[in-house]
Amino acid sequence: MTCYLVDDLLQSGRLVRLLRDYETPPWPVNIVHVPSRHPSPAARVLIDMLKRGMRSVTNDRAALSAGR
Repeated sequence: MTCYLVDDLLQSGRLVRLLRDYETPPWPVNIVHVPSRHPSPAARVLIDMLKRGMRSVTNDRAALSAGR
C-alpha cells in the first residue's frame, strides 16, 4: 500500500510493517505543465502543495526506513 496512505497508522503503532525486505522502491513523481509567463494562480498553488506534500512523504518514508 502506498506509504502516505498509512503513515499515521504506522506511526501510532496501529499498523505494523511486514515483509520489509520486499518493499518496492519509491517511484518518482513528475508535475508537467505548460510554461507560460503568467501561470494560473490555481496551478501555482497546486504545484506548491504537491511539492510540500511529496517532500513530507519522502522525509517520513526515510525516517521509517531508518528504523529497520
